[in-house]
Formats: sequence, C-alpha cells, structure tokens
Amino acid sequence: MNNYIAIDIGASSGRAVASYVDDGKIKIKEINRFANGFTRKK
Repeated sequence: MNNYIAIDIGASSGRAVASYVDDGKIKIKEINRFANGFTRKK
C-alpha cells in the first residue's frame, strides 16, 4: 500500500493530510491544521 502526504496552504490557514487507497477508494486523514497569515514588518 502506498501512502501520500500533501500540504495545503491557503490565505488564512494550512493543513497536512495523509492519504491512501483502500478497496479502490481514496482515504484521507487530516494530520495537522495551522494558522497562516500576514506578518507586518517594522
């Protein structure tokens, strides 16, 4: 069985997900979710 990890980075948050194929269906499990935003430089 092959396992895959994907990182999705959006404007306000991001997440890491793991996926694999089981009985011909794609299974996805969220591993981590994190905030993402702008940081102002001084």
